Order: sequence, then C-alpha cells, then structure tokens
Amino acid sequence: MSFDGKQLAHEILLTYKNRDWSQVKLVILQTNNDVSSDAFIRQKMNACNTLGAQSELIKYHESVTEKELLEKIQQLNTDPEVTGIILQLPVYPHLKQNKLLKAIDPYKDVDYLTGNCPLPIRSCVVEAVLILKEHFHHDFTNKQIVVVGLGVTGGGPIFHYLKETGHQVVGCDKHTPNTMELIKTADVVITAIGKPHFFKTTNFKPGVILYDVGVSRNVLNKLCGDIDPNGIEKVAKWWSPTPGGVGPFTVLAIMKNLWVLYEAHQRRI
Repeated sequence: MSFDGKQLAHEILLTYKNRDWSQVKLVILQTNNDVSSDAFIRQKMNACNTLGAQSELIKYHESVTEKELLEKIQQLNTDPEVTGIILQLPVYPHLKQNKLLKAIDPYKDVDYLTGNCPLPIRSCVVEAVLILKEHFHHDFTNKQIVVVGLGVTGGGPIFHYLKETGHQVVGCDKHTPNTMELIKTADVVITAIGKPHFFKTTNFKPGVILYDVGVSRNVLNKLCGDIDPNGIEKVAKWWSPTPGGVGPFTVLAIMKNLWVLYEAHQRRI
C-alpha cells in the first residue's frame, strides 16, 4: 500500500488553521546552492502562508563567513518577533555546521537539531514518522526495526528515538558489514542514505513496512528516494514514496513545533 503524502499532510495542516498564526514568524537561513534545499524551503514557506504565519528566507553567498552567520543568529535569537530559526542543511563546506546549530537559541530551534530545547517538541523527521505511524496504525511493538543511514537530519534522530523508547531497533551506517542481511529479516525498514533507488524489491521480506526518508536526484535530475518503487507493492505491506511520502510530514512537523515555540514565548513575555 502506498499513499499521497502531499495531500494527506495538507489536509492535516488545514486543521491547524483554527489558531491565530499572525504573530508567528519563521526565519530560514540558507547557506547552500542545493536544488533540493530550495524545494524544501518553498514547502516550509508555503505552509506558513497557508496558516497565515510570517516567513523570511535569508540566502547567503558562498563568501559568507562563520562570524557573519553567528552574528545573524545571535540577532535572531534576541529578536522578540522571531518565533523559530532554521539553518537549512547542508551548509557551505567552509562553515562548521555543528557550531552554527549550537548557536541557535534552544527555544527557537524549530528543527530540534540541537536536541537541547526543553519544550515538548521532537526532531521533525522523527515527528513525521510518528505522524504516519499513528495515522496508518503501524504497531512497532516487538517488531524488528532497521534504520539505514544515521545522519543528523535523517536516520540518526529516528534511530535514537526508537532506541530510547524501548523498541527493537538496529542502526546501520556505511561501516555496518551485514546491513543487507539485517534488512532482509526486518519487519520495519527506515532508509535514509540519500542514494537514488539503491534498495530493490529483492532486499526485503514479504509484508515489510518501509519508510523511505532518503532524498536525492538521479542522473536525470529527478527527485528520488532510496527505495526503487518498481514492483515494491508486491512485497511491502506499506511503503512511503519519494517524493510525496515522509517529506510533506516533516514540513507539517515544523509547523507543529513552531506553534509550541510560539506558545512558550507568549507565556514568557
């Protein structure tokens, strides 16, 4: 079973419109020339527009210095009109990604990439998977779960969340020698390696549940996931396509987190 994630996420997003978003503001800092990032940013800004929230994109040239960015982040941290800050990844190679992320005020870290926000929010990719899990009634109890790819914006947060919540989960990266063997016996596979159509139907057991978090472009510059969709419905009980699968729900999760940050800010002033 597959589904139209874009439509479903939009329907859920519309249920948030009963709140007053007019004083909510999201600022996105872009320090890359990545086409996929451009698409993700448009989706986030469109979601803000749908709900009536404010959004601002600040795009930097490759000549930007770390000092300039840190000063800008500090300015946004202290701006009472700014609710949430996103540093769109990846960053230019000469910039220290972790240093920039750590500079963001935890109370404005809408992506939850620092992991330091004391408010009840989660990493957007984790929240996206959980929204889908709940909507489609996927029970992970006593299931063998394999997460492939442990990057900071993809599989890493998902793996750590599942491990911390007591699930039977194994994380695989490029150093794992038996990844394919683990996948073949897994009940749930979550892929986040960013390689176009790397996994084939033959890699999975019948009845598997597949969350495709990876995003990349093939030789034709077409947006793809990690899992080849050709024939996958014959093996998988359920799978999320790319584009239009997990991605729209990460945007939904950002808006969900943004509202929590806004409410917390209102309580503090």
